[in-house]
Amino acid sequence: MSDLVKVNAKELSQSEEVQKKFKEILGDNYKFFMQSVVNSINLNDKLLECEGLSVWSAAMNAAVLGLPIDNNLSYAAIIPFGKKAQFQIMIKGYIQLAIDTGLYESIHVTEVYEDELDYHDPIRDQTHFTDKDEWNQRMSGQKNKIIGYFAYIKYKNGFYKEKFMWKKDVETHGKTYSKSFKYGVWKDNFDAMGKKTVLKLLLRNYGKLGKDSQKLNMALEADQGFTSNLNINEISYDDNPKNDTEYEVSIEDEFNEENPIKA
Repeated sequence: MSDLVKVNAKELSQSEEVQKKFKEILGDNYKFFMQSVVNSINLNDKLLECEGLSVWSAAMNAAVLGLPIDNNLSYAAIIPFGKKAQFQIMIKGYIQLAIDTGLYESIHVTEVYEDELDYHDPIRDQTHFTDKDEWNQRMSGQKNKIIGYFAYIKYKNGFYKEKFMWKKDVETHGKTYSKSFKYGVWKDNFDAMGKKTVLKLLLRNYGKLGKDSQKLNMALEADQGFTSNLNINEISYDDNPKNDTEYEVSIEDEFNEENPIKA
């Protein structure tokens, strides 16, 4: 693999060694998956400036998790970060992996508007909302009135857990755990970042239950990570200044907050 280190990502798509690795994971579907990665590379010239192996290592994470690399589907993506490519999971990717466990009755995440929040009880970690008749800001698209982000999970066995974060707390979290806070999606789509942050932290703390959640657990570790030799067990977190596992970076979110996904 060492002779492939200096080869760019598009050229590596023709490597028999790289193709063999993906075929081992995906079987006959490997060509379709690899072409979707090439399409992503064609849409982002900066990926050609990254180490080619880091691009295909990021793609390997998606392949193992069963998530497509397709900007239109918004499950997972490969993002340039300096000279390396970073694997990132979107909200829909996390929701899909949670559903695939077969453990969840429902899972949902949304932004919270000022006129929707009654109060948040930090002692019991419960969020209380106002009567629906008072909700106008969401319908009128007043994004400047978003004050926080809320997610919940409900297991089929009845266990329910929710998490709310104030917007200012998400901002602090992003500044603490991501070097890329001042640019990219943190700057361009903060609300998508807020929703991903609250959902990811909720799943990290309450969503890892046994062997059925193996892929979800793997996703929580692989997100925002870097690998450079197609070995997904060797992950570094160059974007995380505190070298902690609670980091948050994402890209555009197309999850529809008005329609919670039911498992």
